[in-house]
Amino acid sequence: MTIDFFVHPQHLETKGIYKYPKIMKSYGKYFQHLLYNLETSNLPILIKGRGDTFFEMEIPSENQFSSNNCGEISSSEEWEKFTKLLKGREPDEMKINGSYFGQCARNFALQLFTYLKTGENLFPEDDFDGLSRVKTQRECQHFGDFARSNIKYGVVLHYHKNKSILKEFISFNKSPFGNVNRQLVDSQTRIYF
Repeated sequence: MTIDFFVHPQHLETKGIYKYPKIMKSYGKYFQHLLYNLETSNLPILIKGRGDTFFEMEIPSENQFSSNNCGEISSSEEWEKFTKLLKGREPDEMKINGSYFGQCARNFALQLFTYLKTGENLFPEDDFDGLSRVKTQRECQHFGDFARSNIKYGVVLHYHKNKSILKEFISFNKSPFGNVNRQLVDSQTRIYF
């Protein structure tokens, strides 16, 4: 069974993309691919952000979770509801769809990964320094744990102005397995620019 997480899927719409024809063409393809994943998903889950109204109407409310601006479920009530939905489905294939590649989609993937690995939420609402999550990410990235996990990117949108993410993605210098973004990509991942 495949679980599809949709993380801030319509975020770019809140930025007024309709004014930019070049971006609209790529966004249209991205959105069509998201719709396909939504229709074919065994279990669609929405990690809500600003402007995700279409997905809010299409995904059952019990499969929707509020997040902060970084794509993380930080509310303890939302987190408890989320873990109840996932209970027993931990070994299933999990695809992270949405925006942006290397940003909110990555943050949620890290939160999900650390939960599946440790059984804890290392991204609570009262965690201001994030030291435990950085340490866990570094260790898991170095040993290729993300590459071996059942979590992968599905359909993700890359924010055209953030070129540093692509530079990090190409670089293998920090880890023999590549960085987190590289490890979350597989042959089925589609990145729209």
